[in-house]
Amino acid sequence: MSVLFGMELSASASALHTYVVNHFGHPIHEEVEHGWSRDRKGRSQVRPDGVPVITINAATGRTEDNVEHELHHLYLRTEGFPFLGVQGGNEITKQFLGNLFCSIEHSIFFPEMRAQGFDLDIMLRNDCQEAHAENGCLSGFDLYQRAAWYFSVVLETEDENLKQSIDQWFEENDTEALARGRRMVDARFRKGQSLSAADAVQALVECSNICFEPTFTFQLADWRYSKRGNHNQHIAIIAVHQH
Repeated sequence: MSVLFGMELSASASALHTYVVNHFGHPIHEEVEHGWSRDRKGRSQVRPDGVPVITINAATGRTEDNVEHELHHLYLRTEGFPFLGVQGGNEITKQFLGNLFCSIEHSIFFPEMRAQGFDLDIMLRNDCQEAHAENGCLSGFDLYQRAAWYFSVVLETEDENLKQSIDQWFEENDTEALARGRRMVDARFRKGQSLSAADAVQALVECSNICFEPTFTFQLADWRYSKRGNHNQHIAIIAVHQH
């Protein structure tokens, strides 16, 4: 069995680890971050020299589900899933694009992780309880933020009770954000559960246009490639136009 961060991985995670290491031609570099907030558990990236890196939160990230989560993100890079390059817009739209694309990736591999017995809804339940509180984050969000929040949570959970409580909050507080969020979820699943890299980027563009209409429009401007060691890193250039 493979070992990462001092933990022996399961058979399925070990197979994923072996595939990722063979693809990049380097062992996964392990980093531990002590300065993150507790809710940021991990990150994966590929260095310019082609070395894959997983970083975990020193306080909350040393768990098997978190490490396997980041292995899945690295695996998607081997399948051509891109980093995002953004032209135009602002820092808010750039951050939104990254968050929405991460949720789309989660919707691809979360079912496999759940099939292995991981309860991926624990943190979502806690987040939703806090968000729905009187002074929770949803009370301060604008239309776009609420629609994006709905999309991300509903996309990532399989807890039907949680989905019902989320729908109830939006039906009582923001039906327009609810309508946009639902259209975004429909756009994500239009091509089925599993997505190619190109389909995932197209879903991102469609969902972003639904979320931000009519203030911003998004389009795929170009695909670019960057040689990183043995790995050809795909980069999707998203053009953002403000109206």
